[in-house]
Amino acid sequence: PLGNLIQQCWADGGSLLIGTDGSSIVSHTALASGGPSLTPLSSGGWVVGLRDSSLQTCTWVLQGGARTHPRRWGGRSSYVGEVTGILGVLRDLDSTLKGMPHRGPVSHAIDNQAALATLATVTATPTAPIPQIACRTWWAEIRHHIQTWLHAGGAWDTQWVKSHPEQDTSRPRCQWSHQEEANYRADLAADTGM
Repeated sequence: PLGNLIQQCWADGGSLLIGTDGSSIVSHTALASGGPSLTPLSSGGWVVGLRDSSLQTCTWVLQGGARTHPRRWGGRSSYVGEVTGILGVLRDLDSTLKGMPHRGPVSHAIDNQAALATLATVTATPTAPIPQIACRTWWAEIRHHIQTWLHAGGAWDTQWVKSHPEQDTSRPRCQWSHQEEANYRADLAADTGM
C-alpha cells in the first residue's frame, strides 16, 4: 500500500514533495428544464511525489482534487481553491498514513502568495486563535494536521513556486524543477477537480 511506500521513502532518507494549487472554475450542468446552468466553483488540486535522498528523482504517487461551492466562503476565488487543495492533500495523507506513527520530511510547493502567508501565520503560533479570515474553519483544520505531523516527528517546509511553468517556452519540461512539475500537476488536478 501507499502508506508503506511513503514510510520506506523516509526510511531510505527521502522526502515527500507536495504540490497544491487552486482554480476558480465554472461547472456546466443541465437544469431540469433541459437548459444549461453555469455554476461558479472554487477547485483545489494536489499531488504527492516520493523524492530520493539525493533529491534527483521524484515518483508521483498520489493526485487528487476537490471542488467547493463559493457561497459557503463569500465568493469564488483561486484562494479558496488553494485552501481546498491544501486541506485535501492533508486529509489524503492522514487517511493514507492512518495507524502509522512516524512522519517524515515534506517539501510543499504553493504558488498562491496569500495562501502561503496565511499558512505561515496560522502555523507559527499553534495555540493562538485563528484570525477572522476567509476559510477560517479550514485553516484551523490545516493547522491541526500540520501540528499533528510535526508532533509525530515530521518536518514541513512550504515554499512559493512560480505558477504555470508550461508558459515558459524557453525551457523544455525535462528542465523543470520538481516543484514546478508539482505545481503543474496540481493545477491540472484543480482544473479537472479529480
